[in-house]
Amino acid sequence: MKRNFLLGIVMLLLVAVGGVIGFFVKGSDSVRFVSMNKLYLESSYYQKFQKDLKELETKSNNELAGIQKGIRDYKASGAEASFIKELEDELLVKQEKLSAEYQEKSKKFDEIIWGEINRVLADYGKKKGIDFVLGAKGDGNIMFAADRCDITEDVLEYMKTHK
Repeated sequence: MKRNFLLGIVMLLLVAVGGVIGFFVKGSDSVRFVSMNKLYLESSYYQKFQKDLKELETKSNNELAGIQKGIRDYKASGAEASFIKELEDELLVKQEKLSAEYQEKSKKFDEIIWGEINRVLADYGKKKGIDFVLGAKGDGNIMFAADRCDITEDVLEYMKTHK
């Protein structure tokens, strides 16, 4: 009885897998993919946010350089070692704070960019009658797809006109 039950489950799984494969093969006209990395790097938000992050990095580096110069100046003037140590500790705390601020802002920007890409892809897919848009990220999600199924360039154009 147990064997018949297991055999029935295996058969059911085979039928289900066959149905999914059949759907994709038969419905291949409604399955497309995009290069997620290309959409990300060419999005208008990415360009703007990279500029914002570069400005933050420059500001942080200038601030840290000013503190480092102060420490060098105090050392050169013969300031007490304990005072120098306090300044160096403050520098480390400031570096960690600025690094955390940069990472937090970068994470926020990523969430905004991916949110916009997902919104645009859903809208594009609905308007074009596409059932599935798969994301190719170079990590094995899609091992092969015909070039005719790649809609990355079309979606990039769509993104530019549908903000």
